Amino acid sequence: MIEEEFLKVRGQGLMIRESEKVPIDSTIKMNKKKKEHYPIDNVRLFLFFKPKGVISEEKDRTKMGRFSCHEFIRRKWDMTQTLYSNTRLDFNCEGLMLFTDSVEMDQVLAKNQDRYEYVFMVKVQGNFTEEKFRKIRQGAIVKGKQIGPFYCNVKKRLKTNTVLEFKTNVPRNREIKLILQKNDLRMGKCVLEKYGPFSKGQLKQGDFTEVLIPPSLKRFYYDHKSEKIDQANKLLNCKVLKKSIL
Repeated sequence: MIEEEFLKVRGQGLMIRESEKVPIDSTIKMNKKKKEHYPIDNVRLFLFFKPKGVISEEKDRTKMGRFSCHEFIRRKWDMTQTLYSNTRLDFNCEGLMLFTDSVEMDQVLAKNQDRYEYVFMVKVQGNFTEEKFRKIRQGAIVKGKQIGPFYCNVKKRLKTNTVLEFKTNVPRNREIKLILQKNDLRMGKCVLEKYGPFSKGQLKQGDFTEVLIPPSLKRFYYDHKSEKIDQANKLLNCKVLKKSIL
């Protein structure tokens, strides 16, 4: 109820902190504004800050024996649960990855990944000009595929490189790498700092922590389950109808 802001103290929503206590003389009121409530199963979400030099996939398809994020988490954080993730970052990219212990939630994240915004901080090497900056924002056709357009902003100009902020609905940083190469630029350090309602915060490379499921994701999960129930009911009705005809 606190998370969904049904409870208010002195007209303000409560913060969820272990050390926080509500004063005994406080007036606690129920929020009269109706809010949608989406029940959710016992699903856990984890945020992982992928370090550079490990692969996002559970298994290395190149058969080069590269270390995976799944193995990194199992060894460093002693996780015995099976975890799933649809976040894909290149081998030399670092940043946020979302993991879950639920196959259903993994399907929900895969189906709705383009609804979230991804914010990358990218160090660009090469002769960066205003003309190239304009072309990057416009996007381009690379190998017959449209890349971009991108929301792009210059965060810092250094002597030998430039730091750019990219905002995109494409969950893979490979798109950014391609548009930079198209303009004779090289991608240096690349960090996914924000993923939808999840942000880097105080996380450092290799950190792994459990997070609350945000309301938007609860809605996506609820819709996914409702859709599956509707499909099952339709299939059942078709079988009953077919049996009655026969």
